[in-house]
Amino acid sequence: MPILVHSVPMSVKKFTKNDVDISKKYINPEVYPGLYDSTELPKNLKFVSRQLIDIDSFEIDDEDAMDKSIPVHARHGKTNITNQTARSNSRGVYAEQVHYSLRTFGYKLDNIPMSIAIMVDGTKYMINGRTRLEELRRQGFKNIIADVYECTSWESYHDAKQLFNVRSDPYSPHTMEDIVTTCQHAISKGWIKSTYDDILKKVNEVAPGCFLDSEVNKIVIRAMNTKSLKSTAFTTKSATEDLRKFGYVDNHQNNGIYYFVYSAEGSVKMIPTAAKYLSEILHDKKVKELRIVIHTGTLQGADPEASWKNKIDNCRNTWRHYLQYIKDSYFGTEIKDVIKLYGALPAVSSLADKYPMDKLVMFHVGQLRTMTFSEIELHENMNKMANLESFMVEDEELV
Repeated sequence: MPILVHSVPMSVKKFTKNDVDISKKYINPEVYPGLYDSTELPKNLKFVSRQLIDIDSFEIDDEDAMDKSIPVHARHGKTNITNQTARSNSRGVYAEQVHYSLRTFGYKLDNIPMSIAIMVDGTKYMINGRTRLEELRRQGFKNIIADVYECTSWESYHDAKQLFNVRSDPYSPHTMEDIVTTCQHAISKGWIKSTYDDILKKVNEVAPGCFLDSEVNKIVIRAMNTKSLKSTAFTTKSATEDLRKFGYVDNHQNNGIYYFVYSAEGSVKMIPTAAKYLSEILHDKKVKELRIVIHTGTLQGADPEASWKNKIDNCRNTWRHYLQYIKDSYFGTEIKDVIKLYGALPAVSSLADKYPMDKLVMFHVGQLRTMTFSEIELHENMNKMANLESFMVEDEELV
């Protein structure tokens, strides 16, 4: 027997006071645990009421906590909110599923509402609900249903961003890496010390009972490492916008060069899709070269550097192999050289010194012209071993 839930379809574009009242019947602030009682909330955070809030009347995130190596336009997307400070990988791991649920089933009123903090200066900041907000804005909604809190501490605001990310439907849970990111931010702001006990206390405050003891220990150890886990998540739309902001525009000054953005995760389909784009979308253009630029979507795991490099390497290898298969099977030695795998969008802040976040990583210059990332690292490691062996030989000769 189906379970019936009140929901608001995406076609209505606006929530009503009646929707708020129904929401309160499902999630009653008077009795619901963990989110409303002052004794259970982070210090300096106080629940006010559930309200209808204009969708453009609040800040999406704390600008001070954002990674400044990421270009400004990418930090403040309206319908592509892909740089969330509470997320290690900048976006919920199930964002696409959440968006699909909203489009298909509507906004379910039995879920914990989005939440807004009113800071001391009166400015409103979103605490939780960015994944849902992204789709609501895309659908043209005018307002949101939000639990509103008074907040007098940035530490409490950031703690709440994790604490409020509890299970609901649709749901994009916080990960171990998200909690590491929150702890590292707390250390950088001086709210806690970089000690095991301080970090452990913070983990238990923002994610109580969410992880096994062994996982909590891993979170604490990772947070003590000063290396940031932050990365940028992309959709094809946000990646295309970034590429344009970097200055890569189609047919600039009639040069005949066009760009096609594609996800590295769809590398097998990339060749026929690009060919279709060239022959159907650009059929009436004088195309000298179609340059494919890949993005890496949402990176997963505890090592965003390795994830980003592996996705790009796998895509480049797939491109090379499948292009060779097509050439050998259909064209012999001759093949038209119009479509080229040109470069990739940067996504990992810790690699910004080598691959700046505001510049395209191009495959036709430097070491990447002839090698993949894994081959570059192997080459570097071999050189290090050779230098070490040379040093050991010299040391033995001195003895």
